[in-house]
Amino acid sequence: MGFRITMDIAKGALATAGRGMSVNGHNIANVDTPGYSRQTETITTNRPYTIGSTQLGTGATLEHVNRHCDQRLEERLADQKSKFATYDEAIVYIDNLEALFNVDSDHHLGSLMSEFWQGWHEVANHPDDPSARSVLLESATNLSGQFNTLSNDLTRLETNVGQDIDAAVDRVNTILGKIAKLNTEIFITESTRPANDQRDVRGQLVTELSEFLNVNTVEQPTGYLSIMTSNGYPLVVGNRSYDLTSNRGSVGWETSAGGIVDVSRAITHGKLGGWLMVKDDILAEVNQNLDALAKEVVWRVNKVHSQGVGTSYHETAVTSSEAPSGGKLYNLAYGDRIDYDGGLKVWTKKLNSPDPATAVEVDTGISTTTPSNFTGSAMPMSRYRITVEQGGTVGPGSDDPILRWERLGADDTPVAMGRFAVTDTNSFTTTPPVEGIGFDIGKGRLVAGNVFEFNTSETGAPNPVELRGVPEGRARCAEDRYTLTVIEGGGSIENVSRDNPMVLEWKNSTGIGTIRIQEPEEARFDVDGMTLSIDKGTLMNGDSFVIKTGPEGQPLDLDGNTTSEQKSSWHWTTDSLADQFNRQAMDAGVGLKAFISHTGNFELRPDFGVAFAFSDSTARDGGVAAALGLNTFFKGQDAATIDIAELVKDPSNIAAARVRGAGADAISSNLHVTNPEVRPIEIGTTGGPAVLYFEEDDVPKAITVDPRILTSRGDLHTLAHDMEEAMNAASNLSSPYKVRYVENENRFEFSENDGSPLQQLTLRWDRSPALAELTGFRPEPETFVPAAGDYGKINNENALIMADMQHVENTMPHYAYSRDRGAVAESLTTTPDGFYRDMLGSIGVRASSFRKEKEMGGMMVEKLSDIRDSVSGVSVDEELVRMLAHQQAYQAASKLITTSDEMLQTLLNMR
Repeated sequence: MGFRITMDIAKGALATAGRGMSVNGHNIANVDTPGYSRQTETITTNRPYTIGSTQLGTGATLEHVNRHCDQRLEERLADQKSKFATYDEAIVYIDNLEALFNVDSDHHLGSLMSEFWQGWHEVANHPDDPSARSVLLESATNLSGQFNTLSNDLTRLETNVGQDIDAAVDRVNTILGKIAKLNTEIFITESTRPANDQRDVRGQLVTELSEFLNVNTVEQPTGYLSIMTSNGYPLVVGNRSYDLTSNRGSVGWETSAGGIVDVSRAITHGKLGGWLMVKDDILAEVNQNLDALAKEVVWRVNKVHSQGVGTSYHETAVTSSEAPSGGKLYNLAYGDRIDYDGGLKVWTKKLNSPDPATAVEVDTGISTTTPSNFTGSAMPMSRYRITVEQGGTVGPGSDDPILRWERLGADDTPVAMGRFAVTDTNSFTTTPPVEGIGFDIGKGRLVAGNVFEFNTSETGAPNPVELRGVPEGRARCAEDRYTLTVIEGGGSIENVSRDNPMVLEWKNSTGIGTIRIQEPEEARFDVDGMTLSIDKGTLMNGDSFVIKTGPEGQPLDLDGNTTSEQKSSWHWTTDSLADQFNRQAMDAGVGLKAFISHTGNFELRPDFGVAFAFSDSTARDGGVAAALGLNTFFKGQDAATIDIAELVKDPSNIAAARVRGAGADAISSNLHVTNPEVRPIEIGTTGGPAVLYFEEDDVPKAITVDPRILTSRGDLHTLAHDMEEAMNAASNLSSPYKVRYVENENRFEFSENDGSPLQQLTLRWDRSPALAELTGFRPEPETFVPAAGDYGKINNENALIMADMQHVENTMPHYAYSRDRGAVAESLTTTPDGFYRDMLGSIGVRASSFRKEKEMGGMMVEKLSDIRDSVSGVSVDEELVRMLAHQQAYQAASKLITTSDEMLQTLLNMR
C-alpha cells in the first residue's frame, strides 16, 4: 500500500511540475503578445489517505491556472489609449492644415492679398499705364487662384478623413463580430474551465476597439461582454453584434429593422473621434471662414468696382455673372447686402457725337404700402403677380400709380393679365381689379418696378403668406441668410394635417434642416434658434422666403422690424428691373436696353454707336449691380468659386475711374422733417399760398403749392410729386426735375431727371422760408449742378477708393464649430487682413492645444502601461526562475519514482 501511494504521489508530482512548466512556457512564448495577461498555476494538496489513526499525504495537484489581470486598470488604460488616439490622429491633419496656411510660403494668402491691394495703389498712381493694370490683373488672378487652391486642398483633406472613417468603420465592425464570437466561446469554455486566453484576446479586441471610439462595457455573470456606444446604443449583446455604417464622413448605428441612427456626436474619443473632430469642427470651421473671407473680398471689391469705369465707355453688351433663383433679387448670393434705398444709375452717350452724356437712374426703393384685406375668389391654387408699372403715391394727388396684374402658368408665363390705376380711392373691395379678387392699399408710396405675389387657396380665396408678429430669439449664425423653401405638401397653412403635412427645408451658410407642419398651430417653428410663426397663407412647392440675421443673430433690423423677404411683400425681380430700366431709357431717349437671358442673367445691350458706363462719383448706389455681378471685378461667392470676371480679363475694363459727378449731389434736406403722423402739417391754409422760388439756368421761376394738410408720410410723397410736376410744368427744358421724399432717411431731394438738358438749378429757400422749414431746409439758397458724364484717363477716383478698402472695417461673420453645438457665427468688425490673421491664430491655438493633449495622453498611456505590466506583464527573468523551480520539482519527482522502484525491487528480491 505504501509503495502505491508513493508512486501515485510521484506520478502526480511529475504531472504537476510538467503542467507548471507548460504554464511557464506559455508565458515565455507570449512575452511580446499584445494584451496577454501573465498566468500562474495554483497547486493544492490532495486529500490525505487515512490508515487507522494516521493520515498519509497523497501529494499535490494543479487546481487551476490564474490570469493576472486588473480589470479596472485595463479599462483605465483602454480609456487613455482612446483619448491618446484622438489627438494622435487629429494632429496629422492639423500638421497638413498648418502647411496649407504656411506664412513662409511664397503663395501665402495674406501676402497675396497685400499684393492685390498694392496693385490698386499702383493703378491709382498710374491709371493710364496699361502695365499697372496688367500687374493688378495678375495679382488678382494669383489671389483668386490661391483661394481656389486652399478650398480644393481643404476638400481633399475632408475626403481623406472620410476615407479614414470608412476604413475604420469596417475594422470596427470586424472587431465587433469577433468579440460576439468570443463571447460564445468564453461562455461555453467557462462552463467547465477558465477561458484565460480567450479573455485575453477579447480584452485586446476591446482595447483596439477603444482606440477607434469610446465605448462602455459591462460583463454579465454568464461571461458575456456587452458593449455600447457612449450614448447607449448596443454594439455587442451576447453573441450578436450591431454594425456601424459610414456615409459622407458620418457614423451611424444600424438598427435591427435596417434603420440608421447617427451616432457621430457620441463618438468623442479614439481615432474615429479624432477624425470626426477634424472633419466636423476644424476643417468645417476653416473652410467656412475661408469662404466668408472670400465672400467679403468679392463683395467689397465688386461694390466699388461696379460704380466705376475703365478707359472708355462700354460699346458692347455687359452681362451679369449671377442669375437669382426665380428671378428674385433677394435670392442672389449677395441679395441680403443690397440697400434698396439706393439706385441703379447708367450713363449713355452717342459715339462721335458732341451731345453730352445722358443718365438713366432706376430708383430701386421698396414701396411703403402693401395690399391687404383681400376679398373675393379666383382660380384655385393659382399664382398671381402684381407689378407697379408707374410709381406714385396712394391718396390725394395727381401721381396715381398704375399696377399690372398677371396670373402665372406653370412656367411663370402669364396666362391672364390686366392693369388698373390707384386713384384717390385706395380700396378695391367693391370693384375687384384682379379676376374677382379685391383688396385695400393704404396711404404710401408705390415704387415703379416693385413686385408683389400671392397664391390662392384650394377654394380660390386670395391667401398671401403672413408672418405672425416678428421672429423671436436669435439664430446661431450672425450676419447670415436663412432661406426656407417648401419641398413637399404645398397648399394652405390652414389645411395642413397629419395626412397632408407641409415640409419646409431651411438652409444657411453652415447647415440645412427640415420643418414638418402637420397642424395649423404647428406653423410656429424653430429655425436654428429663431422662432417663426406663419399666421396664414398658401405656399406652393418651391416657394421660398429669406430671413437675414444681424450682428448678434437677431432676425430684426435696427428698428425692430422683421428682416424677412418673400413673394408676398414688395420686392424686385430681374424682369421688373429690366422692364423699369427700359421704360426710363425709352423716356430719356437713349439707345440702351436691358434683357434677361435664357439662363436668367441680366444684360445691358447698347444700340450701334452708343456706349454706356455705370454710376458716378455722387450716385446713391445700393449694390444692385454688385449683387447681380454687373461691371464687377470678381465673380463667385466663396473660396471655391471666386474668379476673375470675364469683363476685366481685358485690363482696359478695370474700373479705376468714376464718371465725373462733381457738384452733382442732389439738394437734400439738412434739417429735421416733421412727421405728419405725429403732428399734422398745414400748407397754405393760412397766411396765403406756399410759393417755391427757384432759378433754372439763372432764369427765375416760381410755383405755387396747393393748400393741404399732411397727415401721413404718404402725403409727403404726394407733396414731392406735386412739386416735381409743378416745377416741370414751369420749366422750359422738357421735364428736367426730379423731386422725391426719401422716407427711411426722412428727407426731400431735388435733382435732375434722366436725359435732362439742365445746366444748373438754384432753390431760393431764402424767399420761401415757410416751405423750406416744413421740407427740412435752411432759409438760404442751394444750387445743384448736374454731372456731365465725362471723365479723363488720368481719373483715379475709383482706384483710390478701392485701395482704401484694404483698411476699411466691416462686420463679417466669424464661424466657430463644435461637435456638441454645431456651427455658431458671431459678428466680427474687422478688415480682410485682420480676419485672416484671426483665422491663422485659431489654427495655431488648435494645433498647440492638440499637441499638448497628445503629449499628456502619451505620458498617461505610458504610465498606465507600466502599471499594467507590473500586474499582467511577463518578466522573462521571473519565468526563468520559475522554470528552474519546475525543473527541480520534476527531477525530484523523477528521483522519487526511481528510488521507490529500487525499494520495490529490493523487496521483491527478498523473496
